[in-house]
Amino acid sequence: MRRIYVFLLAFALMASLQLPVWAAPAASHLQSQTQFQADGSCHVALSITLRLTGDEAFIEIPLPKQATDLFVNTTAQYSHRVEGEQLLLRISVSGSGNQEFTIHYTLKDLVSMDQSGSFLTLPLLSGLRYPVEQFAFSVKLPEEVSGQPIFESGYYQQNTGDLLEYTFDGTTLSGKSKTALKDRETLVMTLELPENYFHSTSRGFSMPDGWDLVVFCLVFLAVLYFVLTLLPKFPGRTRRFTPPEGISAGDVGTCLTGCGTDLTMLVLSWAQLGYILIHVADSGRVTLHKRMEMGNERDPEEVRIFRSLFGKRRYIDGTGYHYASLCRKVATGSSNARDLYKRSTGNPKVFRILCALIGLLSGISLGRAIVGDALLGIFLIAVLAVAGGISAWIMQDWVRGLHLNDQIALLTGLSLAVIWILLGAAAGIWNVTACVAGAQLL
Repeated sequence: MRRIYVFLLAFALMASLQLPVWAAPAASHLQSQTQFQADGSCHVALSITLRLTGDEAFIEIPLPKQATDLFVNTTAQYSHRVEGEQLLLRISVSGSGNQEFTIHYTLKDLVSMDQSGSFLTLPLLSGLRYPVEQFAFSVKLPEEVSGQPIFESGYYQQNTGDLLEYTFDGTTLSGKSKTALKDRETLVMTLELPENYFHSTSRGFSMPDGWDLVVFCLVFLAVLYFVLTLLPKFPGRTRRFTPPEGISAGDVGTCLTGCGTDLTMLVLSWAQLGYILIHVADSGRVTLHKRMEMGNERDPEEVRIFRSLFGKRRYIDGTGYHYASLCRKVATGSSNARDLYKRSTGNPKVFRILCALIGLLSGISLGRAIVGDALLGIFLIAVLAVAGGISAWIMQDWVRGLHLNDQIALLTGLSLAVIWILLGAAAGIWNVTACVAGAQLL
């Protein structure tokens, strides 16, 4: 019997030697250093030492939702997503053991005001998904403050006396944790500020950066191209009772907006000149009867359209497919349009393409504002970029509706402008989308 006990004990010892041992992932050290600027913005350097098991392909570090200019060590980061009030920064990792990295980001608009004064609210911890064994922080202010900071923990609320110890001399706040912090712990510091402490925060304007800066630069480039190459010299107003020579009723839209020929207006002018007869039946059917041939007394382009419409026939159906297809064909361009522009001027299509690129880039900005450049959001960003370019091109046609009474083009362009601005407002970049929509309409 004793031998059986010895055998079982030996077997248990051998089995225990074969069992692998895993160390739970944790942050062995975390340090936050915050430097405030005179305009109220601050730069944060978050140094983290993580103990990993080796099974992770990537980790997500939660940061404040309004964090911008993200860098890991010295590399700019674009892989992040917004979840609630957090911005989750995705970092690729490999291997086990301790891994160290420093995250740099910028925070703005941290000052709020109420009847009792102005307050600075700074998130120090945003809910790291690992327990933190050691935590230290420092905050440097540009000028001295007489008040004392108040800390609020996600687990302990404002009862952080047993959790933190700190010193504050009016401009520099330094502190550390007395004990290990739980996973997903949050820590927010609130500090009452003197009146007009951050003088620049009341201006309400900050220089655009990133894709927004590219959008504004492209707006400037498009306006500059228009002013230098396409801006007409407006002549003095003159009164006349006959149309300009060589301009028919069908070319009015071409003169106003550079669009193609309006076949219906051209047909009405032919009827007035006696080339055709228009007969409208009680059923609404319109028949065009050719009364005479058109010769070299008219513009060659007009003669070509006339012959394409009738051919060898004496009459055609004005509501049929042949008329509709020719109407769409001549609306795509006009030979007279080349005579309306000086050859030394710029190309209107180049200007329209520049404006469409503005819409495309604003779609990228809109997508980044919605999904934060997360890997899963790349498809959405691409879709919004294409939609932005197409929408911008369609918005530009609103002016055709304005001059030519095209209600569909007018309403479509204005509606897309409103939708684009509302999408920007929902994503928090309404100033960018409003600028883009205004550029297309202008």
